[in-house]
Amino acid sequence: MAEKSVVAAEKEIPADATILTADIGGSKFMVGFVSAAGEVLCVERYEWLNPTAEEILDKVESALRAQLEAHPDLAARVIAGGLTIPGLAEPVKGVWLDSDFPPIRDLHICEELSERLGIPFYGDNDGNACVLAEGYFGSARGASDFIYITVSSGVGGGACVGGELFYGAHCESGEIGLTICEQDGRPSRSGKQHGPLEMYCCTEGMSQTFIELGGPSEVDGHAPGGKEIAACAEKGNEAALRTIELEGKRLGRAIACADALLAPEVVVLGGGISLMLDRFAPALEAELKRIRPQGGPRVVASEFGYQGAFLGAAACGLRGAQGFSHPLGAGDDDACALVITRDDKNRVRCELIADDKPVVGADCARGGELGGYLVAQGVDDEGTTLDEVFSEVDIEALVESAQAGDEDAAARLTALGDTLGRAVAFASMLFDPGTIRVGNGLSLARDFIEQPFVEAVVRETYYLADTIPYVFTWE
Repeated sequence: MAEKSVVAAEKEIPADATILTADIGGSKFMVGFVSAAGEVLCVERYEWLNPTAEEILDKVESALRAQLEAHPDLAARVIAGGLTIPGLAEPVKGVWLDSDFPPIRDLHICEELSERLGIPFYGDNDGNACVLAEGYFGSARGASDFIYITVSSGVGGGACVGGELFYGAHCESGEIGLTICEQDGRPSRSGKQHGPLEMYCCTEGMSQTFIELGGPSEVDGHAPGGKEIAACAEKGNEAALRTIELEGKRLGRAIACADALLAPEVVVLGGGISLMLDRFAPALEAELKRIRPQGGPRVVASEFGYQGAFLGAAACGLRGAQGFSHPLGAGDDDACALVITRDDKNRVRCELIADDKPVVGADCARGGELGGYLVAQGVDDEGTTLDEVFSEVDIEALVESAQAGDEDAAARLTALGDTLGRAVAFASMLFDPGTIRVGNGLSLARDFIEQPFVEAVVRETYYLADTIPYVFTWE
């Protein structure tokens, strides 16, 4: 990925430059130095448990000061500080907007660290940061369209679309971990959703699945995390083998639906659970091939191992030093619009418009196949694609019958609106649109599908405020 694709304006960076780096996670943080070429020069790890905002600032500042004092040669060449934010973030100013774990809201962490240390700091959501790292230094070098998914204490991610890191209207795009994989499933940590992918595929989610399937609540004195479940699988433990299979299957489904929308060249899996990719890859690839038989992206593990987010933090600092100032798609509601249509073959399409140009669908060769979204109640339901659902109905005839008082026709349209809303909710978590426009053969059913459609989008998306951030229009 060319550097011009991730920065608004390039500035020359000295070859021997360093980035003072802080990778902030839910249960730990790491600090150190990284070179401008992506070489980890030194790193120290610290643990914490449910820290407050002030504790985070104090502990990270103290650890960074220790690095500056311990490595004066590297400190002398620092051009910027970079950090990851484990939650929703505003990337230009580096504001930690929201997260469930730790429970942080509206923390101006980059501004605070800049003032305390006298070094300009730049930060981003950890998923977006890892996208940058993969594009600058890692497995996605040279790819213009790719997705990064981090699977660890949470599940996050981000996407590079057409050579640019895509943000969305509210800088909340790429949240594949907050897409729904089980209807009426496990509650999210915030309680705002039920059944998000994160609550099944993160470390805690795998552990819960393992125990629910009959696995022990402790393995060698430890709660069953990825390593422990893998060890049990080596011994033929049925609960462990099934847990690993379900991990791959659920991730495969999410990647298949994302492939329909974005058509990435490659999907990079990072985070601690990605180190188990060889174990769950068969289930993942089988499910991806089943849903996308025409071919899907390559799915690879990040070459960074446990250092992916750390290098992502460095990439944020490097990008900031180069002059990043405008997130693609961010701005007012019209800056990023998701347009839902139905073509003459009854296929459901979507077009993503950002900064007044289409970036997915329509005139773009990639993605836009909303009809490829898999409609299923959960992992035990093989499901059917949205296009297959629409192929079984005649919307015009149903509308005519419903308008004449046919209750069965009205009920079928209500169900159709709910199903369409679920697909749009998935797309909304990936794209974070400001406006959702419905038209071209769908708006004629508005009187019957609007309410269930909007309710499904609200139910299956995560948002900061009590009111949804999307503007709905019917054309």
